Amino acid sequence: PELRKNAGAYYTPVEVVLAQVRLIDDLLTSRLGKRLGFADPGVVTLDPAAGTGTYLLAVIDHAMTKVYDQHGKGAVPAKATALAGNLYGFELMVGPFAVSELRVTRALKDWGAHLAANGTHVYLTDTLESPHAIAPPLPMYLKPISDQHAKALKVKANVPVIVCLGNPPYDRHEAADGTNQARTGHWVRWGDDGKGLAAILNDFTEPAKKAGHGGDLKNAYNLYVYFWRWALWKVFESKTAAGPGIVSFISASSYLDGDAFCGMREHMRRQCDEIWILDLGGEGRGTRKSDNVFAIQTPVAIAVAFRPGKVKKDAPASV
Repeated sequence: PELRKNAGAYYTPVEVVLAQVRLIDDLLTSRLGKRLGFADPGVVTLDPAAGTGTYLLAVIDHAMTKVYDQHGKGAVPAKATALAGNLYGFELMVGPFAVSELRVTRALKDWGAHLAANGTHVYLTDTLESPHAIAPPLPMYLKPISDQHAKALKVKANVPVIVCLGNPPYDRHEAADGTNQARTGHWVRWGDDGKGLAAILNDFTEPAKKAGHGGDLKNAYNLYVYFWRWALWKVFESKTAAGPGIVSFISASSYLDGDAFCGMREHMRRQCDEIWILDLGGEGRGTRKSDNVFAIQTPVAIAVAFRPGKVKKDAPASV
């Protein structure tokens, strides 16, 4: 329990997962013309904090059920095989990663998928690490871990992702002192130079400073904020971003109105055309407590950030 708290990792209620999957699938079919939703060959899906694979499993079952209903049993194995090639997951902790890899493998095979020799695209990696990093050489007995690292780096740098979904970790971490960059935002906050001069998090923090909220930014140095910034970059801004995309996270909801997050809200509205917020409340402190979908005291919200085409930075997203 203490390790989970320190990592900001909490298992997501299945009802929440299924709701996000259905909302995204509806956008894929009704707004992006992907008739089979997640099972469409042009849809690449990534969970950057996969945990034990709950979101990936929900995507598999939802997609394959749709294929079965629309095209019959005979079409399922081929579509399951294609989905396996378009489904990615990153996880930092070894235990959840092993469970996720096993569960995703089993689910795909149960639907008749033929997996490649190297298995699924669930990788043991730090999502927030630079996509330009070079996997260091490791001793032979650690080669499987080194191989995972190298494959994940290729995904970060070269695979165009249409959908990024999940429940990123959220926790205000220890103070940054230059020696703990891997635990305080990694590449997102510190950039490739380690000094933060060209870090992508600056798109969140600089507007807040200009608005006079620099003193509040300590509240924005949170794991979930880094994952939001990374997901927006990967889906909408990286060199592989094709234009349309969807990011949907359930995360702490402090970004909805906190002064420290005004730059985050501005950047989200510049990069997207439409954003839907489902504020689930859940404040466990103070005099006005409310129920939470997690066993935590932090209020949470589901967000779906959507863009159907190329960016229009000067036309703020409707929310």
